[in-house]
Amino acid sequence: MVEIQVQNVPHNISTQQLQKPQKFSKPEKAKDFGNDSVEISTKQPKLTKKTKWGIFLGVLGAIGTAALLILKGKFSKAVQLAEHIDFTRANSLEEAIEFGRKHLGIKKYKNFTDKDLDTINWINEGLTKISNKFKGKAKIPKTIEYIEAEKSVMARVRHNGIKYDSWLGINKSFFENIDNILKNKAFINDRDYELFDEKTTKRLKELMQKYKEGKLTNLEDKIQLFDEIRAFENEKLQSPARFIQEIMNNPEAKQKLIDKGLLYGENNNKYNFLNLFEIDLDKDLYTQADPRFVETMKKIFIRESGYKMKHNEQSPFRTIFHEIGHLNDKVRNDDEALTGNVSFFEKIKAWGDNKKDFGTACSVSDYASTSPGEFVAEVFAELASGNKLSDEVMELYQRLGGKIIP
Repeated sequence: MVEIQVQNVPHNISTQQLQKPQKFSKPEKAKDFGNDSVEISTKQPKLTKKTKWGIFLGVLGAIGTAALLILKGKFSKAVQLAEHIDFTRANSLEEAIEFGRKHLGIKKYKNFTDKDLDTINWINEGLTKISNKFKGKAKIPKTIEYIEAEKSVMARVRHNGIKYDSWLGINKSFFENIDNILKNKAFINDRDYELFDEKTTKRLKELMQKYKEGKLTNLEDKIQLFDEIRAFENEKLQSPARFIQEIMNNPEAKQKLIDKGLLYGENNNKYNFLNLFEIDLDKDLYTQADPRFVETMKKIFIRESGYKMKHNEQSPFRTIFHEIGHLNDKVRNDDEALTGNVSFFEKIKAWGDNKKDFGTACSVSDYASTSPGEFVAEVFAELASGNKLSDEVMELYQRLGGKIIP
């Protein structure tokens, strides 16, 4: 099982504790929707000896065929969907369920009622976008369930290899309380906006204004505002060392620091911190200065360079993208387990020892740096959102077995 925390995705954390997987109860028997019917006869016909032998041989043949398919790995592969699906918003619960079954291969929708239509439309649209982006080759969950969970969880995925169908759980507590969640979260200080490039915060400001005026009524807009605020807060709190390096990699911003005499040396990589000591910006800042001084350096560099942070606009379907990224990555890990390759947990153990890979993951998000699995899910979400990533990120993503857009 993979969980995404809504404060859920604490992008500003630098470590992550591994938790024991939760046990799930046996899936409930599927409920039929639509006009399916089964005719049951209580009359027991008498079988001849010849008929009994025919049934016995037929069962043996079916078992043999199933075993052969398992050995060939047929059951572990995703069902091929159409390369492009035209999404249509449903006007009823039955219509939404039929769309998912017909176009996305979803077998069961559990615990949804008529009042949850907006939520199920949001789910179907997000899954359709993923399927279209990957031309029908992304794995889509077979069961969608409305679950009761703590409000901090937005969604979960689960996949148990070839034995059980994949599952996506959507947290009822979050969606039924989204207005109260926004009420406690929808606040950004005007001074914080000044740290960011105005063009990249345009959508966030528009949504915030609509919310203040009481005009934010669409579920997708509410989800996007929530994710925009969360991303904005995490971007603001990004590591000072990482941000200083970002400024140093920007020629215009760096030149302003040089012109003001703040940078010197052969490669203009030296900085005298408040006339206390010299810092080499090509080396680890935290081994040369107290973390509080590094935070002060960040503020000085921002002010003197005029550099503005970039806000990454969020898709209202990003949570679904991230979760399905985990699901597709889990398929890869299941296949590796069957073929005896390096396990996922061995990769996690090696993750912290590779500074280059860790730094590459940090360039995607702080949360992406917490483990190979979170990195793959975050990159998958970026690709599904239509964002372009660096060659270094894509090289690591492919090395870890991330799903590539066809």
